[in-house]
Parts: sequence; C-alpha cells; structure tokens
Amino acid sequence: LYATGFSVNTLTMFAMVLAIGLLVDDAIVVVENVERVMHEDGLDPKEATKKSMGQITGALIGVGLTLSAVFVPMAFMSGSTGVIYRQFSITIVAAMTLSVMVAIILTPALCATLLKKGDAE
Repeated sequence: LYATGFSVNTLTMFAMVLAIGLLVDDAIVVVENVERVMHEDGLDPKEATKKSMGQITGALIGVGLTLSAVFVPMAFMSGSTGVIYRQFSITIVAAMTLSVMVAIILTPALCATLLKKGDAE
C-alpha cells in the first residue's frame, strides 16, 4: 500500500481480510493434496510434493488469473468511485499474486520438509 500511495482505510482492510482468506485457502489446497498423494500412493513427503504440485499448479495459477481478471478492470474506473475501487482492486490483485507465489514456492517446500511419512494417516 505504501508503494502505491494508498492509506490504510476500511476498504483496504476489507481487501486484506479477503486476501488473507484466499492465501490460507491456497495453502490448504496444497497441503491437503500432498497428504492425499502420500496416503494414496504411499510416497515419501518429497516425492508426494513433486507429484502433487504437478497436479495442482495449473489450478492455482488459474484461480489467481481469474481473480485478477475480475479485479484489474476496477483499477481503471474513473471518478471518485474509481479512486475507492482502485485501492480495493490493487490490494486484492497484489495479495492474490503473493498468495499464488507462496502456494507454489513456499508451501511445497514446507510440505517436503516438515511432513513425515506417517502424517498422512
């Protein structure tokens, strides 16, 4: 928000709450799929993470692009309404981008490192 010159107000806080929910949802999808692959295929966490990410990376990127496609046009609205929606849309799109990056980069690394073979049972 600081980089774009926006202040923290009710609308940007609402956007952040929504974005945090999406971030948690993306992480849950990754962890649940890794655990499912571990349980069904009997793989160790590292191999299960590789297989799982091959299955869901496209879906994660698709969700991020879809939400961005919905909110980006709001950033280009004119007038006083446009100023309000611009803050909301930029906050959501930035948070969604970070959410997808975390779900594709950090969460799988944590799954491969922290999950143990017996955790899926």
